[in-house]
Amino acid sequence: METIEWHHKFHAPFRIVACLMLSLALNSCGGGGKDASPPPPPPPIQSQATSCIPGTPIQNINPMDYFPTAAQKVVYRGSTTNINGVVSQYHNAVSVNPIPLPAGQGTAAVYTSSRYDYLSTNVMPSFPNENLLVTSAGAQMVGLSAGAPAPPFIDLAVFPLEIGKTCTQAFGNLSLKDIDGDGLPEKFAIHITTLIRGISPVTVPAGSFPNSLNLSVQTNQQVTLSSNGRMVVATSSSEQWRAGQMGLVKEIYHESATYNGATQTNNHTDTLESRYDVLTPVGSLNGYSDMVYDPYTNQLYASMSPQDPYAAVIDLIDPYSLQVTSKILIPFPIGANPTNSFAGIPPVMRPMAISTDGSRLYVGLNEHGFIVPVDVKTKTTLTPFSTGVSPAGNILTPYKLKVAPLDPYAICVSLMVDTIAERINQVAIYRNGVKLPVSSPSFVSPVEIEMNGSGNTLFGVVSPGAANGIYDVSDFVTMNINAAGIGGVVTVPGLLLTPGALSTSPVQLRFSGTNLYASDGSRINPATSAVTVKFDMAAIFGGNSVVPYDVSIDPINNRILYLSNRGVLSANLATLKFQSEAYFAETRLDARSLVFIGNNRFAYIYGIGAGRIVISKENSLYPQ
Repeated sequence: METIEWHHKFHAPFRIVACLMLSLALNSCGGGGKDASPPPPPPPIQSQATSCIPGTPIQNINPMDYFPTAAQKVVYRGSTTNINGVVSQYHNAVSVNPIPLPAGQGTAAVYTSSRYDYLSTNVMPSFPNENLLVTSAGAQMVGLSAGAPAPPFIDLAVFPLEIGKTCTQAFGNLSLKDIDGDGLPEKFAIHITTLIRGISPVTVPAGSFPNSLNLSVQTNQQVTLSSNGRMVVATSSSEQWRAGQMGLVKEIYHESATYNGATQTNNHTDTLESRYDVLTPVGSLNGYSDMVYDPYTNQLYASMSPQDPYAAVIDLIDPYSLQVTSKILIPFPIGANPTNSFAGIPPVMRPMAISTDGSRLYVGLNEHGFIVPVDVKTKTTLTPFSTGVSPAGNILTPYKLKVAPLDPYAICVSLMVDTIAERINQVAIYRNGVKLPVSSPSFVSPVEIEMNGSGNTLFGVVSPGAANGIYDVSDFVTMNINAAGIGGVVTVPGLLLTPGALSTSPVQLRFSGTNLYASDGSRINPATSAVTVKFDMAAIFGGNSVVPYDVSIDPINNRILYLSNRGVLSANLATLKFQSEAYFAETRLDARSLVFIGNNRFAYIYGIGAGRIVISKENSLYPQ
């Protein structure tokens, strides 16, 4: 009977001369050598041998499940222990990008690995980026070092899977790469042994995986340096756990290298922190300005501006089928506002809010100064109401909306007027469409708003630099709500500091339990208006290049989600301890409206002005 073997080379277990070796011979990786002309092409392999000792077959196992080639991005939380016992943490981000192959040659993907210091933006120089290629071409899966078609093709797992199956490979006289900096490739002799240990459970920060493939790899390398003829001897061991449809979820790695009588060791453990699948846009739908999620109906409500000059619509989107299931017509009440000069112009639909009980949806029509209530159950619009006009007769534009937690008929509205002659930024309360008599004083910028759980206290964020598009320093405002409207107002200047030099988005607030959570990573005690804990997303996501956009609560897993231009990450709600991250394939501009929609999925809008809704796949952000 014909046996089909599958071979795979992953980024982690086999490293053709890690920097640990080089540190014994050089002061730093990739330096210290003389200038030289480009090296000649590597000669053919002088000796190569592969042999396997059979084991006990594992039934009903698809080898491709453990070595995925589908597009994804995986982040590992790891730690390295040096010979002195000093432990340093890091993140290892691995991208899997499919590449096309001719018909009949299977599938392929490029694995790109980048290791970062845990609390900095620096790529760790001792672990440079790697590009590795895996293919499934009928009879084998091979790995190509650095993405180039050069030997050796290292088989780290030979299929079909058999418990106890051991495969040994030997390579001799390989000219692979220049490691001593003299411009000439070194001579390598490599001996690799792979053992399939079996199927076993493993638990990592990303979760528990009961049926993981457990295998170990032992590697011995002898490298003759072209600069002085001396030899570097290195041994390494790697124990892996791979989950079906996931790939590598855990690796324990040990390496020892000896050169000129000196020996150094390196130990580290990689555990799966999060998995990022390429986020799936909702078809080709775009032009959205805001979005809310209704957990009772499991629907997204998204506002957009259609071509109809006398009406707009709300799209109801199923977050699983990614289809627009129905639409709600939002008619524009022409002439209802005596100062309206925009008749016949489609309203730019910006703010939305939904009541806690899911019964009432509110939609703000900016330029027209109206708010339209919607009965969620019947999907019909109710009587719209005007937000009013300023002393100079300008429309009070609804900027942000927030429904009172215990009263679906009461809504807090952040209002603004921005003209050359008049600038107003204030907050007002409307109950049953009627504006309460007392509004807040005017602030220096539009007010981002949030309410506490009982709806008697309003919180706001204003930014002195907003006129110039800078939100690096923001003031925190507390306002009491009473029968007349807005009561006492207390401002704490400069309480919120957004990380990084690119703070071009206002800080958002979310209330949960007894605390406020800000998109800049701050947790605020409402009673004292003080920051009690600060989650440093800049340290994890990229220093000064991070722009925080929004924040959302995941009540199921007791965590908080942060949206930035670099991706979404989560932290424990009680401790703000970092848990997991989901990187974006590309930087997102002007992202907003982050919502948690269950099953470790989330949705957001990106794009300046009218944007595009993006919904993540299931389990894109794993809880701890």
